[in-house]
Amino acid sequence: MSRYSRPPVWPAPAFLARPGIWLALLALILLPFLVPIPMLLQRSIIISTLGDRAHVVLLGALTMALYWRGPLAGRLDLVVPLAAVIGGGIEIVQMFVGRAALWHDFLLDLLGIGAAAGLIFWRGYGRRGGMVLVVVIMAVVIWEMRTLPGRQAASLDLRERFPRLSAFDEVRPLTSWHGYGGSRISLADTPRGAALRLDALPSRIWPGVILRDFPHDWSAHDTLKMDLRLVRAAADSVEVGVRMDDYRGRRDDEWIAWRLAVTRQWRTVALPISNQSTHWSHRPFEPDDVYAMAIFFMQPPDTASLEIRRVHLQ
Repeated sequence: MSRYSRPPVWPAPAFLARPGIWLALLALILLPFLVPIPMLLQRSIIISTLGDRAHVVLLGALTMALYWRGPLAGRLDLVVPLAAVIGGGIEIVQMFVGRAALWHDFLLDLLGIGAAAGLIFWRGYGRRGGMVLVVVIMAVVIWEMRTLPGRQAASLDLRERFPRLSAFDEVRPLTSWHGYGGSRISLADTPRGAALRLDALPSRIWPGVILRDFPHDWSAHDTLKMDLRLVRAAADSVEVGVRMDDYRGRRDDEWIAWRLAVTRQWRTVALPISNQSTHWSHRPFEPDDVYAMAIFFMQPPDTASLEIRRVHLQ
């Protein structure tokens, strides 16, 4: 026992008494973070979502292992920040093994660390606040997964109607579309049929909507088409961006994008997606492995609204 350690108030399981088993446990906890994930698994909504939540379990297990044995055994005040540093370090290391460093994953790491600390306060110190902390964290994790069944069903719908990407007059019309950056999305009835309405708050940068969960191979098509119309803004024309990311872009932060002037009249835009080069390094964009597509205001000077319909490939 080092000078920084003390007997844990919640005793370690007997099998951890052997240092070799403890070290093997640490290796098993850290190994999943360092192994490249096959792209087929990354594309699965269910597997990728559950895999993200594995951060909670693994960092919680790491925190418990460091608390029960090692140079900081019994020192929860030192183990918690150490586990957080390890979690952040893992995200950095993942960039060198073909995986992405994601802020969301680090937040899940912190939830796992918090759950482990709550367990120790509850089982070790007998404090009910620890139990409450564990329950709250688990509720947050479960609440984040509430959209998983709907996303999976919407993904199957997208596969059936592909290469049509929007169906705002059908069941689950907005499940795969997600607003971001201070925007709100809703359905709108137009003379041409149902449309997605994007409302952006003023002084926000790039408020928009993103589409995921679609079939990822777009290589059989060379054009992305959609109808756009400005319905509310201080000006008669507003600049709108369209961005596409491939899965490789999650690692190297590359994408392709277009800037469009949208007016109060419906405009059909046709965007070439084959033989395109990415924004920074000008590497070839990979239309056979598309990850996401976003439509956004470049930076509206005032509250603005945009209607979107008939998003499809040709």
